Amino acid sequence: MKFKTVLKTARRELNKLPLHRTDRDQTQLNLENMNNDLLVPALKFIRYKNIHVVNFNNMKLQNAQLTLLAPYISSNPLLRSLSLAGNGFTDLGLTAIIDAMKPNTHLNHLSLKGCQALTDWSMKALDKMVTEINMSLYAIEMDEERFNPDVVASILA
Repeated sequence: MKFKTVLKTARRELNKLPLHRTDRDQTQLNLENMNNDLLVPALKFIRYKNIHVVNFNNMKLQNAQLTLLAPYISSNPLLRSLSLAGNGFTDLGLTAIIDAMKPNTHLNHLSLKGCQALTDWSMKALDKMVTEINMSLYAIEMDEERFNPDVVASILA
């Protein structure tokens, strides 16, 4: 299938999705369990519609998709909450997101629950970023029992 055809199909799928208002008058887009081909058109859709909360849970996102997401995050969009739970990316993919969050002053919630390929290495990088560089990210969800308790305590402090 040609890329343009895939992109058009993805755009049609995104336009079918309902946008929801959260209790804080923020717009939410739920892409949970959707095909990861929706990621690139979703980024344009999110920016155009001023989406504040995005759920990318269980989209089978890998490192390549997170490197596509990273420039969007570093552009400091109005995005307040990013949920990446249940995806298969590794420390390499999360590091791209961590680096992208350094200049971001809007994102304040990140969910990494169920991301089984992550290790203490990326958690240490996340700890350094949230304690020394970006203080706006204050709500982080993760499988705490899987990581070094000292690093987890520092991240969640």
